Amino acid sequence: MSNFIGELYFKGVQTTDPGSIREGILVFFSSHFRKEGWQRPRINGLNLKCLSDVQSDGLEARFTYEEVLEALNGCDGNKASGPDGLNLNFVKAQWEIIKGDFMNFINVFHTDNSLVKNLNATFIALIPKIKRPKLVGDYRPICLVGAMYKILAKILTNRLKKVMNTVIGESEMAFVQGVRSQTVL
Repeated sequence: MSNFIGELYFKGVQTTDPGSIREGILVFFSSHFRKEGWQRPRINGLNLKCLSDVQSDGLEARFTYEEVLEALNGCDGNKASGPDGLNLNFVKAQWEIIKGDFMNFINVFHTDNSLVKNLNATFIALIPKIKRPKLVGDYRPICLVGAMYKILAKILTNRLKKVMNTVIGESEMAFVQGVRSQTVL
């Protein structure tokens, strides 16, 4: 297995030129993930469920050290590394050294309601779907995000899990963790 794409076919024509391969991949995935003419559905008149004040306050509360640690420990440390080349095992192994800086990052995110621009940067890697890929569609794109982003996403996900049953209707629960689809039917 190689981390190099030496040839691809575009519209039935083989190319080995790195610039043409790069451009072809960009064009393919740009059109593949674009939704033309998409409009946000109207929700006027829907009787949507709401969170209580206590639940809303819980979502907006400052992040605790325990929440951060729970999220870190809940992440698989052996998953793909981020743009920095480090996976979560590194963060776990160095936690005692970096925890102060990490908590500072979490607190700044909470206070400023924004992420440092570079933190949201990702690398996209193309993983072959078949043994000898020849077409761009023979590759699956995956995003490599940094450890800080993964942990922050896990913290937010953990908070949302606590209130999901409140805002999701009984007929919409097929994809809620711990609810069996047979129960919904």
